[in-house]
Amino acid sequence: MTPRTALDLEQAVQPLGEEIRAQVEAVTATRSEWRDRLRAAVYTVLRFLQENPSAARLIFVDLLAAGERGVLRRDRGMEAAIDLIDEGRAHVEPPSRVTRATAEALAGGAYSCVADLVERGDFDALEEAVPKLLYVTVLPYLGTEAAMEELQMSRGYPSPSGSGEGKR
Repeated sequence: MTPRTALDLEQAVQPLGEEIRAQVEAVTATRSEWRDRLRAAVYTVLRFLQENPSAARLIFVDLLAAGERGVLRRDRGMEAAIDLIDEGRAHVEPPSRVTRATAEALAGGAYSCVADLVERGDFDALEEAVPKLLYVTVLPYLGTEAAMEELQMSRGYPSPSGSGEGKR
């Protein structure tokens, strides 16, 4: 069944969002370092999108076409990503140097990048985008050296157990 109204779309997207959230919580629960959790979360979301292209299109393209109601649903779904990114402030001296607005902007930029790839149907490019997305996200919190390390890491999806992460 194809959703026809904003309410139909919202109802179709809700369980998808819950599934993504559950997968991200499972993969991040096994990691203590913020950067490792961030990387695992990004790869987990992108794996889900690659394995479920019609769901990806619903979440990243069709939902926004549903108007205000769709935007509100998207914003609720983005909160977990913003919260995870914002944890990076714990690594900044002084923490007030970076605000939550930084995390909001970074999450919004990542969303736009992914949405563009999904809209074009370029699911193979999702994994290729990860090092650059992580570079931009890590930079304001951990600095240039840590951000550059993200660009140097081999690509590869982490497993929920924590093994199989990209290698340096």
